[in-house]
Formats: sequence, C-alpha cells, structure tokens
Amino acid sequence: MNEAVKIKLWSDEKITSCLDYYPRKDRLRRPAMLVIPGGGYGVVCESTEGRPVAEKFESLGFQTFVLNYRIAPEHFPAPQQDAFRAIKLIRANAEKWGVKPDQIALCGFSAGGHLAASCATLYREVEAFNGDAADRENQKPDAVVLGYPVISFIESSHLGTGHNLLGDEFEKRKAEFSLELRVDTETPPAFIWHTVTDQMVPYQNSILYYEAMVHSKRPAELHIYPDGPHGMQLGYGRRDVSSWPAEAKEFLRYTAHFSFPDEPQEEKTVVLTFDDAVKNHLSFVAPLLKKYGFGATFFPCRFSKEWRAEHEESLLTGNDLKALADMGFEIGNHTFNHPDMRTLSDENADKEISELADFLEKNGIEKCVSFAYPGGPFAENIVPL
Repeated sequence: MNEAVKIKLWSDEKITSCLDYYPRKDRLRRPAMLVIPGGGYGVVCESTEGRPVAEKFESLGFQTFVLNYRIAPEHFPAPQQDAFRAIKLIRANAEKWGVKPDQIALCGFSAGGHLAASCATLYREVEAFNGDAADRENQKPDAVVLGYPVISFIESSHLGTGHNLLGDEFEKRKAEFSLELRVDTETPPAFIWHTVTDQMVPYQNSILYYEAMVHSKRPAELHIYPDGPHGMQLGYGRRDVSSWPAEAKEFLRYTAHFSFPDEPQEEKTVVLTFDDAVKNHLSFVAPLLKKYGFGATFFPCRFSKEWRAEHEESLLTGNDLKALADMGFEIGNHTFNHPDMRTLSDENADKEISELADFLEKNGIEKCVSFAYPGGPFAENIVPL
C-alpha cells in the first residue's frame, strides 16, 4: 500500500482536518471506501481503525481514503461537515483519483459509525461549503458500512460520544442525533456488524438502525457476532469476525450494485423471442438484431385459414422464415392455428405441432427444438408431447 497523500479539506488554514488518499498503482476507476475511525468524537483512532482498514479494503479492490475529522472541543456540525466535504472532494476528483463517483461507501467504527450514519441520514440539513467547484457535488454517500456503531443517544446509549458531539446541548438535542429516528425511504444501503459482548457500545445500537432500515424498506444486512470486545476492527484473531470486510464487499456488489474493474463480470444471458410470424420480424427486427450482435428465436404460426386469408400480407411466408433461419436465427414451434392448448385432446395437440413442423420442413427449415405456448397459458397436458 502506498503512503498517504494528505488532502486538506478546507481552504481555511485554521481547520486542520484532512483526507488521507492512498493512490493505487493502477488508474482503473473503482468504488471508493472512505474509512472513518472511531474515538468517541474525542480522538480519531487512525492507527487502528484507519490505515489498516483502508489497506484491507484496497486488497478487496477499492480505492481507499481515511478521514481525519474535527473532534471535541469542537462540536456538531464540524465532524459532519468534514465528512460531507470529503465525499464532495472524492466526487469532484473522481477521474483523477480513480473513483466511480456513484459508488462511494463510508466505513465507520464506533463514533465513526455514528458519523458515517449521520452522512446517510442528515445529508439534507448539514451544509459543507468551501467556495470551490467541489461545492456543486452531491454529498450523500451511496452506501455505509457500520462497525459496532454508536447510533442512539436515547436507548442503549454511549453517553460520552453524545456529550463530545453536542456539548452542553446534549440533553436538548440527543433525540435529534439518535439516528435510528432519522432513517427514511431514501437512506442509502447499510451493512452493519457488532459483537454481543461489546462492553462500551451495546449491540442494540446496530439492531436499532437495522430495524429502522427494514421499517423504511431500505436495503440492509446485519451481522451480530456472539463474542468480542469493543474495537474489534478487522476481527484480529477471530475467524468469524474477520470475515466482515469480504461480506461487506459482497453486500456492496450485489445489493448496492458496486462493480470492480479487475474482476471478471458475471456472465448473463439475454433471451429474445418473437412470435406469430409478423412480417416486420424479417424486414426490421432481424437486421436490428444482427447489427447489435443478438441472436433470437422466432416462433411462427399460420393461424386459421380464414384469418390467414384476410391477413396474409402481414404474415411471414415459408420463404421468409427460411430467410430468418439462413441469417442464423432459431425457428421454433408455435402451433399451426394458435389455439389454447389447454382445450385440446392429445390427438389435436399433436396435430397442431406436427402440422407446423411439416410446414417448416417443406421450406427447408431444421426440425424445431423449442416450443412456445400460444397466448402464454401453460398447458400441463402438452409437456409429455
């Protein structure tokens, strides 16, 4: 891991808070992980919950940063302004720093978890303006990872954190900063973990935030480990707890839709089907599919003699269907007359399928291996046939 590049957050020289940026050797655009150490809003535990965590997430494919924010005797909104300013700077410099600007996660521990969750819930009301181009950037994070976070100041509280954040206004404003009460339908996804035996910040804090997310129908994942003291960081010495960074990455990948440039993308199949032998399948659809490299299956039918006599000009002929097959498209079976297969005897169902198969064979088209039910209704009686 490279040495940190220290980025001043503010143009005001009196404010010493900064962002540690750890540039990667490559310049690929990646999700960003902004690590926010804890310390009860009284210190910033950078040496234990900062760089080591950033190093771990770098190994997992993130572009990493660590926030050194203002603490007591400075109170709210100073720490929150520092965090929001860091998010704006990362977005403003996304291309230069190798970041995907719509994939910025915060990873906060203890009071740093409260700060990360503050960014997820208070982004509408805290202003973080510096008078430069970064001011125009969105300050809402795209996801948060919360490790043994302080969440509530009214239930299962860690009072020292609350007093350091709010000072003399703690009693008056403690409900306002109990973040389980601030979750709404736009709160970003959250991965949360805690240990039951945490002796400083009760694990109920994590449960409160998780339940608030569920109540607001927001994506969240909660891991409660049975044992471990406060400040487990990367779960040193505990194989169960140490799994959380990799699990957090998978949550961000699959639930928050983060993507990583140096990992093979999951292969996906798009199946395109077209039915009823409409004329423009040959004149319009097929050339468009060929242009963009798609295959497709066409399911033709002939309809009743009366309907066909009236609409022949709109239907593909046998020669047209052969032309589709010669272009490399699959031709499937959609029955000859387009009946509701659920109403047919086995004999008549067999006739419907065979009659179209014979029609296609006479026009030089290979035997069908795919079948589409006319009108869509599944017919159990047709499965053996």
